[in-house]
Amino acid sequence: PLDIQSKAVAIDMKEFSPDISFTHFITQKVKENDTRSIIVIKHLNHISKYYPSKEVDVARVLNFSREFLSDLQKIIIFILPEHFVNILIKYAKDFYDFVVTTYAFNTYGDIRIESDEELKPNTAYLDNRREFKQYLLTHCKTQKERLKIIGDIASIEFLKGNLQGAIRQYSEKLIIIEALGDQRERAVTLGDIARIKVSQGEVDEALRHYQEALNIFEELGDQRSRAVCLRNIARIRLGRGEIDKALLLHQDGLNVFNELGYQREKAITLGDIARIKNEAKWMKRSDCIRRL
Repeated sequence: PLDIQSKAVAIDMKEFSPDISFTHFITQKVKENDTRSIIVIKHLNHISKYYPSKEVDVARVLNFSREFLSDLQKIIIFILPEHFVNILIKYAKDFYDFVVTTYAFNTYGDIRIESDEELKPNTAYLDNRREFKQYLLTHCKTQKERLKIIGDIASIEFLKGNLQGAIRQYSEKLIIIEALGDQRERAVTLGDIARIKVSQGEVDEALRHYQEALNIFEELGDQRSRAVCLRNIARIRLGRGEIDKALLLHQDGLNVFNELGYQREKAITLGDIARIKNEAKWMKRSDCIRRL
């Protein structure tokens, strides 16, 4: 109808140039047609040729542009091929927590809106996220990029409960770290492996990894990370019934947090110490009662 035509304007992304950003290009076109309330964007998938990961990167660009597009105060309609809509639906969840607005996909009159319930990290979401990270892994240009993505995959495996899979990823990460010579990242990764070992009941292995991480943090002069490591070791010692050793380790860490002024870490450590002392007190009372 003529009334709709007077309110709408089409923006053809085939006119897009990589010399400017996606948002800048859209802004220019909207300003040129400021009186129009409906913006129809055609051939968005056309700009994928300008990005390393092709259409997956365009999905990321579109996702990060949600607040910007919302601020335009226009009705925006995207005309896309079906396969590209599927890409958006598949990967949108990987970025949902960075923005506050959502898209609705209209396919043959059926509007699909992601709800808060659907956005929880369930198994399907984690599987999808892992697949996405694996895709990015094939497009890495540097070892540092590869390091970051492998770490993300390891975290996903851990959340899925696949502990052995997580350890395999962290072990692969350690190989890259060795080549890069990044000692801090090595210490962090050793701590990640140690946490998994604790959950598997392999406390000797966990202690070995934590101790190596502790040595690295000491060499680097990273006092906060050293103190956190001391707390983790103390908890293992406590689990073994080594109460005095656990208290000494906690006190060492507490001194660091006091010196650095980390109130939250200080509170956590004080809570651990209080629980140990309270438990030790009850153990002594129980022992006295048994003797009577």
